[in-house]
Amino acid sequence: MKFAVFAAIAAALAIAVSGCTTVKSGGVTYDSMSRTTIVTGKETTISPLAGPVKTLFLKAEISPGETGLYLVVLYLSVNGWLSADKVWDSDGHRLEGLRGSEESFNVQNGKVTKEIYYIPLTRPYLEAHRKSGINIRLQGAKGSLTATQSGSSVSGFLTSFDAAKKKLNGEVTVKKLVPDHPKRPSRKPKVNQFN
Repeated sequence: MKFAVFAAIAAALAIAVSGCTTVKSGGVTYDSMSRTTIVTGKETTISPLAGPVKTLFLKAEISPGETGLYLVVLYLSVNGWLSADKVWDSDGHRLEGLRGSEESFNVQNGKVTKEIYYIPLTRPYLEAHRKSGINIRLQGAKGSLTATQSGSSVSGFLTSFDAAKKKLNGEVTVKKLVPDHPKRPSRKPKVNQFN
């Protein structure tokens, strides 16, 4: 009996400490100022009860003559800046990382820092990880963080990206609503011969 109570308390504690993960679906938007179509994959936010919050999603920016593919990492912390300057994947390949906007703001019990990182990815890289997913590590002076995207998230993003590119190129996807009827054998008219 005591073990069952202990197991229940341990499970409740594990759930409470793990925090919350939310997922928002991706989408396609258009920025008329920059003439850019933006495709985003599923947005995953991991909010532990203690520690930094991170939001991850794949993003494509399609402009006339230029397309960029990125893994975007938004990092919020009450423990100061991560200041990541090294990025590599689970295969040990060193990747380029771009630091986007950063800001800090005061909250009731301290200060929150916000950093955005862009990791440029290529189409072949995404295709190679379509089933296995992406596992990238960002290392900074004050720690590190792991950014992952499941294989299904990568595959769904590539499907949305391809559909957006086809639409921009004027291609229209047509689906058959009624299946083809089976072809009937041709009938030869009966001919009666008269002598």
